[in-house]
Amino acid sequence: MIMKNMPLSIKNVTHWDKSCLKQSEQDIIVERPLVVQINGQPYAVIMRTPGDEEAHIVGFCLVEGLIDHRDDFKSISIITNEVSEIAEVTIQPHRDTIVQGILAQKEYIHQTSSAIIPKKMVHHPHLKSNLSNHQIEIQSVIDCINHLSHNQPIRQKTFASHAVAIYSQHVQLLSVKEDAGRHNAFDKAIGQIVLNGVLKDACFCILSSRVSYDLMIKASRSGIAHVFSISRPTSLAIEMAAKLNITLACLSKDGGLFVYSGQNHLTIHSN
Repeated sequence: MIMKNMPLSIKNVTHWDKSCLKQSEQDIIVERPLVVQINGQPYAVIMRTPGDEEAHIVGFCLVEGLIDHRDDFKSISIITNEVSEIAEVTIQPHRDTIVQGILAQKEYIHQTSSAIIPKKMVHHPHLKSNLSNHQIEIQSVIDCINHLSHNQPIRQKTFASHAVAIYSQHVQLLSVKEDAGRHNAFDKAIGQIVLNGVLKDACFCILSSRVSYDLMIKASRSGIAHVFSISRPTSLAIEMAAKLNITLACLSKDGGLFVYSGQNHLTIHSN
């Protein structure tokens, strides 16, 4: 059964189908923050696809150890504003000792102001101008995407890892790392080029996973000007790419490329 009011966003996309560039529209999965407050205190910001907020909060609180049973909730209120949903959760007094203990052990609490997302969007270092303006040949990108699996020994044995490969503007592989988590793989790949002293040479990256807004922030903070992936990005990732002037594109089924941001940074090699 197809859900009504599916959390999709229609975005313009440039499609290179190995013959020409053409404009079209595409359904993109929506990504929005769900801000969680527990007994009036900031607790977490969850980036997710909108929908089923109450079920999400109940499951989240259960796995966090905040509740054991449905009756441990006193109330759950979901408030929607322009940039996020806010879940105001009140837990029954008999859980106070447990809840306070969890809050005290938490290493950090995300801010819960609805302004956190816009602030996070614009808080980034300036990209290296020589890299952000660098032209990349589309076929070179596709070749790198297609070659990613050859640099995934863990995936070849387990079929259960994500990978991130970082390249220089001359298409030299600087680092490639795997991890069960896509964020961890990105952090490892970035960390390796820092350790190797070649962060300044990082130009573009290839991701095995979908691209979400937080991966765009990682790219920006690392000075990576072009992000390419196998899976499609989220709506917020596309918005972030445009704000940060980062190229964002993914592989299409025909072996071409869907370009969501930075089309002017890509070139087609003419024979």
